[in-house]
Amino acid sequence: MKKHYEILKDERLSLYNGKYAYRIRATIDLPEHNVKKGDFGGYVSSYFNLNGNAWVADDAMIVDRATAYDNVLIKDNAIVKDSATICDNVCIKDNAIVEGHVTVSGNSKIYDRAILLGDVSVEDATIYGKAILQYGRFTGDIKENLVNYIACSLNILPMNNKYILYKRVYKTKTKGVYRSIYDPNFIYKDNEIIEIKNYDNNFKNSCSTGIHCSTPFYWDVGATLIAVEVDVKDIITCMEGKIRAKRVKVLGEVKLF
Repeated sequence: MKKHYEILKDERLSLYNGKYAYRIRATIDLPEHNVKKGDFGGYVSSYFNLNGNAWVADDAMIVDRATAYDNVLIKDNAIVKDSATICDNVCIKDNAIVEGHVTVSGNSKIYDRAILLGDVSVEDATIYGKAILQYGRFTGDIKENLVNYIACSLNILPMNNKYILYKRVYKTKTKGVYRSIYDPNFIYKDNEIIEIKNYDNNFKNSCSTGIHCSTPFYWDVGATLIAVEVDVKDIITCMEGKIRAKRVKVLGEVKLF
């Protein structure tokens, strides 16, 4: 079957290990993507990458053994690579990245700087901001389906609507009292609830006002690891592999070894 695009071998980008990505040009009209015959698209590794009426536009690329079918649109500076499979009416745009053995289907929209990797599968999902998903299966909007999203991002689940998470701090001379890495005047105390009053409520903001916590091995700054309890209702967001919360309860120091 004749493809709906041609690969332009003289317009290429160097990738890695001697591999290249090549610009494409439409050979037919694709009204669903606002594409006319002769329009230039984005980049592919080979004809394996785009099937059906799938299209890659702008400076976006789909490379390696990644495959897009049906009416998929990949645009802007988005990247799809490795062995990812994209189908149905998915749109991947902005600076989003999809890699690994990921499957994206339905009417999913992946945008901003969101990253999908590992073996995650998403269907009819809306994923944005600096979200990172890498485990399990996800559907819906990441803000509205927060617990499922955190499970797919951090591979953890709450018990009785509460998470046990961790953060790095510095010890003080007083046992059970710690100071923040970034604000020496912000103090954590064992068995006390620590609260941020003027927190940033923007779900898409990762590094902003709030208490940041994650899995034990996320942190590489700070001398002491403490465990904290976080209620689901107190979570502001989960971006870049960490949670930002309004308040936490300090459980105490954790020794990993």
